[in-house]
Amino acid sequence: MASTKTTVVALFQGSAKEGDVEANLSKMITWMQEASKRGAELIIFSELFVTDYVSMSEQELKTLTQQKDGPAFKRLSAAAKDNNIAVIYGYPEVEVVSGETCYYNSAQFIDSEGNSLVNYRKTHLWLCDKPIFTPGLEFSVVEWNGIKVGLLICFDIAFPEPARILALKGAQLIVVPTAMTPEYIDAQIVGSCGIRVRAQENRVFVAYVNHSGGDYVGHSSLCDPKGNVIVQAGGRGNPTAGLGVSR
Repeated sequence: MASTKTTVVALFQGSAKEGDVEANLSKMITWMQEASKRGAELIIFSELFVTDYVSMSEQELKTLTQQKDGPAFKRLSAAAKDNNIAVIYGYPEVEVVSGETCYYNSAQFIDSEGNSLVNYRKTHLWLCDKPIFTPGLEFSVVEWNGIKVGLLICFDIAFPEPARILALKGAQLIVVPTAMTPEYIDAQIVGSCGIRVRAQENRVFVAYVNHSGGDYVGHSSLCDPKGNVIVQAGGRGNPTAGLGVSR
């Protein structure tokens, strides 16, 4: 009889400090250590957690952008290796393309040896993204720990096509860092129902990780391929930082 491998994933729902990269990286590393102690092999943080961005101006956010192999990557890469845990996190990325400076809303996946597996750029930009970021163009699936993983960010998951593309590319787990606020009219529906639908219609696991506190609505969750909720965090009134660890 073939054995079934269990993978332990931690979803972090908490608040980032707006514009304070050092404080946010320190918080992330602390929770990477805690998740590793609890047996997690992967920890997922929310969209743009390195900086937050709810009320920052376009210029303020652009001053905090980093290259994909910049200081934030170096800190988190070292922490991943030190704590034997993989990490997925959101951050604002800058890259010069054909002489033009481009900004992206990105999520990077670092394995437990500190290597970058994929750097995904959000393809479907929300209203407050559009004045700042350039949309990404690629959907990638990478293998980690024997599992094929694809990344999306926030508004991407509101459309059926991005998740379907990843599923057709072989994804078994789709990870969705998000920064959902009440500005998006269906915010709670996406968190409580939409994620289950994407999981069920594509027969994949979906990990949806939001901020909490302040303007954010929370409701982070992990769903199985049948659309069942494995673990779910509370809503807007639950600002306490914490982990949902799923085996």
